[in-house]
Amino acid sequence: MNEQMQLGTTVWYGDRPFEAAVRKLHSIGFDYFELALDYPLPGCMNAAAKASLKALLRDLGMNVAFHAPLDIFVAQPRPEIFEASLKVMLRSVEFAAAFEPLYFNFHTTFRVSTHFFKDVRERIKECGLAACREIADACGSLGFPACVENVFVPLEHADLLAEALNFENLWLTFDVGHAILAETAHEKWSAAKKTTAAATKTTNATTKTTAQRSVVATHADAGSSAGELKEKALIYLESWLSRFGGKVLVVHLHDCATVSGGFERGVPSVDIRLQDHISLGRGELDIPEILKMFGSCEYMLIETFWKDKHRLKEVSYEDLYENLTFVRYTLQKRAKLFCY
Repeated sequence: MNEQMQLGTTVWYGDRPFEAAVRKLHSIGFDYFELALDYPLPGCMNAAAKASLKALLRDLGMNVAFHAPLDIFVAQPRPEIFEASLKVMLRSVEFAAAFEPLYFNFHTTFRVSTHFFKDVRERIKECGLAACREIADACGSLGFPACVENVFVPLEHADLLAEALNFENLWLTFDVGHAILAETAHEKWSAAKKTTAAATKTTNATTKTTAQRSVVATHADAGSSAGELKEKALIYLESWLSRFGGKVLVVHLHDCATVSGGFERGVPSVDIRLQDHISLGRGELDIPEILKMFGSCEYMLIETFWKDKHRLKEVSYEDLYENLTFVRYTLQKRAKLFCY
């Protein structure tokens, strides 16, 4: 275990008044929190509110990091949207600088229905890389690191992320659940595509029927493989670490679970088959094994939003206390074993 590792959790606009939320997190034992700058933040926080929060952090000896707004699309190929998004992002970086943050985290997101065309993908990548460079340079000039977070893109297609992380002053926020969901979706889409392709090669009606039944069987098998999530998740994470382990500065930790869902018109509806951001221990991941993988990172954010996979209740402060206690105990236990 990295003895200098700081453990944090999230704070967002709905956690107002911020001072009360921060005091509660401090009493639970968190070292820092990651404040999400979603609309209307940061603009809605006036000078007095900023000064009050800064004074509280100083008095408590607590640190803060920032998560960029989620409605900002810095990899958007349309110039006007890209320029406006980058402007808001850099304004958020400037706001964060006043608090001397641990880091500034952001996504390279876009919303483009034509992204499967090669020329559009190239433009998305070009804009994303340009934004990463500007954000990393801006953060660096203000004295804190910039971290780009992996989104729902499988490792096989993470070209933008890979090139961005070649920048010396840009680091990776590795979101455990994002990686697992992306790889699970990619695996199921690949399996469905191969099975469908095999089925369409035959012209014999009987064979067609057999092939169609095979497609259904394959989908049924995929749907019944929930028990494999624990093992597969570790394989997925090891693959990501083997490629980007040296650039991981922050880990976003949460549990994942298989939820009810199915295959609609022969296509796996993967987005409703896995739920992430679940309270630790309420899903299917092997959290102790995952903690072994990331025990040397500098910052670990317990990013749990939901009590369980059904999303009927949000996590409470009691849940956060249990999550934090479990992570600390597991990491310390492993550290002691390693020392002997």
